[in-house]
Amino acid sequence: MIQIQPSRYPTDVSRVGLVGTLLSGTTLAWFAPLLEKQSSLLNNFEEFITEFKACFEDTDSIRKEINKPRRLCQGDHPTSAYATDFCLLTTDIPWDDQTLMEQFRYGLRSDVKELLLTFPEEPKSLTEAISRAV
Repeated sequence: MIQIQPSRYPTDVSRVGLVGTLLSGTTLAWFAPLLEKQSSLLNNFEEFITEFKACFEDTDSIRKEINKPRRLCQGDHPTSAYATDFCLLTTDIPWDDQTLMEQFRYGLRSDVKELLLTFPEEPKSLTEAISRAV
């Protein structure tokens, strides 16, 4: 919202205020004392977000994201559907192409893996590996 309409939220106070109106449950219970005490966090959006993340951000989120493609298998689905799912799951994972290709191959059905062995050389990118598999 802030990035979409920056002129509506030009100050740190207005940005923190917007976030505050969107909170509920535990996060609202955290925010309420800041309002009551007129905390300096209410005047500094970056510090507010840093403190908010320190309290509520999932510190294990990268590992959880990495485990998703590791559990993904082609199964009875077409290779193209598996490739699409794989690409969606790995968008934000900081793996290099070699690691992505290995993980992609790992989840393929064995008959597709066997067909890939007929290629004379290894693919040079994930895009090429997907293209060959499909």
